[in-house]
Amino acid sequence: MAVIGDGLHAKLAKCGLVTQRNRTIDVSLAVFLDGYIAKQLDKKRSTLICLTQCRNDLVEYFGAERSVGSVTEAHAEDWRQWLRLRPARPGRRKSPKARASKASYRDRNTSKLPPKRLQENTIRRRCGRARQLFQAAVKHRLIDRNPFAELRGVSVLPNKARDYFVTRDDADKVIAACPDSQWRLLFALSRYGGLRCPSEHLELIWSDIDWERGRIVIRSPKTAHHAGKESRVIPLFPELRPFLEKVRDEVRLGIDAPLSQPVITRYRDRNANLRSQLLRIIARSGVKPWPKLFQNLRASRATELAAEHPGHVAAAWLGHSTIVAQKHYWQITDADFQQALTGPNANPPASADSSPDESRAAQNPTQSAKDLSTSTMSGFRTPCENSGKTKGEHSWSSDDKQKYGRGGSRTRTGVTPQRILSP
Repeated sequence: MAVIGDGLHAKLAKCGLVTQRNRTIDVSLAVFLDGYIAKQLDKKRSTLICLTQCRNDLVEYFGAERSVGSVTEAHAEDWRQWLRLRPARPGRRKSPKARASKASYRDRNTSKLPPKRLQENTIRRRCGRARQLFQAAVKHRLIDRNPFAELRGVSVLPNKARDYFVTRDDADKVIAACPDSQWRLLFALSRYGGLRCPSEHLELIWSDIDWERGRIVIRSPKTAHHAGKESRVIPLFPELRPFLEKVRDEVRLGIDAPLSQPVITRYRDRNANLRSQLLRIIARSGVKPWPKLFQNLRASRATELAAEHPGHVAAAWLGHSTIVAQKHYWQITDADFQQALTGPNANPPASADSSPDESRAAQNPTQSAKDLSTSTMSGFRTPCENSGKTKGEHSWSSDDKQKYGRGGSRTRTGVTPQRILSP
């Protein structure tokens, strides 16, 4: 029996003919997770960071020396509940210069607020990555069953409560409060170009801009691993041109700056926290901060393009599918309600002095004309109405003969009445 394969042996064991093989190997959780993450050389840096965060949470809850095979489905559910209760931690460490700043000093000395919790979508994604890690343990035959396989609710759901449409008036106020032309361009690319910040901003170089044809090539690190999704082409929107021309004139493109130079030369450090800087800019502009700062800028542009162009065109320009756009980007704005109230098909309000019939006629003249044509024939009744028989089985009653006379022409679908006027 030792020479048969695992598949056949499992079938025999299921029938009770042989004992179940013990294929699991006793490996500690930390050793396995560290080894798996170290082998992911083809993954992007952001993906490795997310896997490492999930690894740290697993090791913190279960322990570094915990055996991988000892984790059960009940333990997986307990781990998810623990994620909901534990305080959220900062995503990145501040640089020495940022830690010595006045703002950081104020943060350390202000009264402590209640600890923040992880958002539901963050917990869902972390459970999904835990399923991925333990599924790798199944493939390596360290365990027979993935304890996270039966865990439901691991996909990200749209949170409409955090959607916000950034109007053009608010965007112009924020742009006016930006400290330099680079920040104004960075904000404009997010609001009027719909770029993902900061990955697509930092990939943009001057040779990607076709000034004559009005096109911009956008390289997307997020979708680069999908075939044909390495880049996309968007129009050089009129809202973007003045900001790009301003930066182009400052760098003296073609003289001091080559075409291969990045468009955004500042704020390229990984420790540059663009979100904190944008919050300070918004505070100077007097605009109320909105949730999901950069994502709602992109969603606002996606909503505008979908209202002006076909859905597949708007989705292609922003680098996602129409399904993703409907689920996470397109929003209902106040302008949509205003257009419904004042559009060409809107019904005018009824006057207080007009009668109900006049109001209905003013609201829908087509229906009123139809009602009028129906009322002129109210004196006629077709035989099918009187007989109650099905189509094509009409009969003449005595009343019908007196009313229509012999002039009524009988057809398969009914009778064309001709009224005989009395002398």
